[in-house]
Amino acid sequence: GQSKTKTKRQSKTSKRLNQGQKTREVYREEAKRLQKAHPAPVTVATNPQARKQAEKTLQGLDLKRAMVMKEVLDKPVALRKK
Repeated sequence: GQSKTKTKRQSKTSKRLNQGQKTREVYREEAKRLQKAHPAPVTVATNPQARKQAEKTLQGLDLKRAMVMKEVLDKPVALRKK
């Protein structure tokens, strides 16, 4: 009966490893995305064009966020999503 327990344990650990891998992938993707949105200070210092672009992008995001917030605040309380 020993071989049975061994295979069970094996599958459990491999499942856990898989889960960890998935989580890591998600974090890696997130990090990549964040880096695109906010370039590293080094590239900003050496490339003023990129810096302007990044600032514009951030301002655009802030504007969008502000517009959404205003929309939400202008709606009657009953219609707001909880």
